[in-house]
Amino acid sequence: MESKLKEISGKKLEIPSCEIAYNGVAVKTKSCKTRGNTTLYFKRKSFSISLKDSVVLGEKAIKKFALNNLAMDRNYYRNRLSFLLMERIGIFHLKNNFAELRINGNSSGLYLTLQKPEEYIRSLGSTLLVRREYGGRITVEDSHGENAKYPMKSLRKIRKFTKKIEGQQLYDSLNAIVHLDHYFQWLAFNYLIKNGDYTDELFLYLTVDDHRFDIIPWDYDDIFMRQPHDGFKMRNQVLHNRLLFSGEAYFDIVIDSDKFLYLEYLRNFKQVLEILNPDVLKDAFEKVYVELYPYFADQEVIVQSKSDHFGLTNLDILKADLQYQFQATLNLRKSIEMVIASEMELLQE
Repeated sequence: MESKLKEISGKKLEIPSCEIAYNGVAVKTKSCKTRGNTTLYFKRKSFSISLKDSVVLGEKAIKKFALNNLAMDRNYYRNRLSFLLMERIGIFHLKNNFAELRINGNSSGLYLTLQKPEEYIRSLGSTLLVRREYGGRITVEDSHGENAKYPMKSLRKIRKFTKKIEGQQLYDSLNAIVHLDHYFQWLAFNYLIKNGDYTDELFLYLTVDDHRFDIIPWDYDDIFMRQPHDGFKMRNQVLHNRLLFSGEAYFDIVIDSDKFLYLEYLRNFKQVLEILNPDVLKDAFEKVYVELYPYFADQEVIVQSKSDHFGLTNLDILKADLQYQFQATLNLRKSIEMVIASEMELLQE
């Protein structure tokens, strides 16, 4: 099976009779299969695991998790760093940790164990999980209990009423459907870490208390990018303000074009910067280095990186990358503070 997993490319595979040991303790599985789209083309596959009994991840008992191969995550820290920072903001709650995967006793390299969104929303009592796709499409990922038709209808009518109302009325109407502050904070974070591809990397779940949609961010391989996925030429054709990184999503174009919405976005951006102050950023960068150090120091683990997108890495490369991106993020954060102050002053005149 180990050699078969490496040889198969681009095709999902169900693994029968999968036996798993988690932290040295045998656990019974319901299912084990390869997952992802792009990562299926790498020798080191990602997996989706469903267990009969819970395991503890980040002090949380879970039964469903992804084992992500991080083959597209340069030096393996970008996802974990992003999740740590979004936890501080309060917009990311999926438990996650680095782990070494061993198959038949042999190292398959470094992975990120990540709680599945459907596992998380069910723990909250939520009945609906959807994913935003390109072109404004919304697909249902998990639905149970109450009928999902009406909440889905409210999401899909956003495009229609945004063309008829504006300002405070538009904000109130959108905020009744989607937790706007959290969405604004997510957008702001994507700008701060220059996330090059985030339009279709967002889950939304129906909250139990107020029956509106809240966010679950996903997939942070493509941070610290020079330009967004759509490119600056296309982005600049649809966006007019400086502090939105991508113009691929209709929802973001609406935020950019409405003065009231954009001002609320800037207020949330300012709050994000206050939370992610230089000390907090420093702590997060240092934490991922400390967590990764034992894996990078183990040659059996790190040699597996030769099969990944960016090729063989090592401790010196990791350290230099972290130091460079930390300083670049500090510099960007400082310049954003000045732009926010300037733009808020103009909008409030």
